[in-house]
Amino acid sequence: EILIGLVGSEMCIRDRLIGAWGITRSGDRTDKVLADVFRMIDKRITIDENNAFFWLGKQNPDTYDIYRPADIQGNRRELTEIPSEEIISAVTEVLSEQIGLSRTDLIRETAKKFGYTRLGTVMTSTVEFAVDKAVSGGKIKNNGDRYTL
Repeated sequence: EILIGLVGSEMCIRDRLIGAWGITRSGDRTDKVLADVFRMIDKRITIDENNAFFWLGKQNPDTYDIYRPADIQGNRRELTEIPSEEIISAVTEVLSEQIGLSRTDLIRETAKKFGYTRLGTVMTSTVEFAVDKAVSGGKIKNNGDRYTL
């Protein structure tokens, strides 16, 4: 049941499972069991920069159109634990609300959708990756100095 609806990196999912089972530290045995479980799950894998994200087999990352600002417990998620497909969903929502924005404003407004008011280097590069992927995938347009739907 814990795996239902989970989309995220292997480390993020592993940490959630371990926490749900009340394990405070995992060792080699726990890691081996979880690695075996990951191999058996019907899943799709996408890669963003250096992060692999696991999707349930029935989920299609190419048509994924929602984003979740918080995890199951309501905690703000690290942007590096969010697949670019979810960030792109937030980007398109921002552009539907704002019509057109500069790259800097688009990145800032998108980060706000996930609860971040200040941008750091990692946050900026993560959202930039998603913006570039959205442009190359035809989901948004880069009109020189402005981005639009």
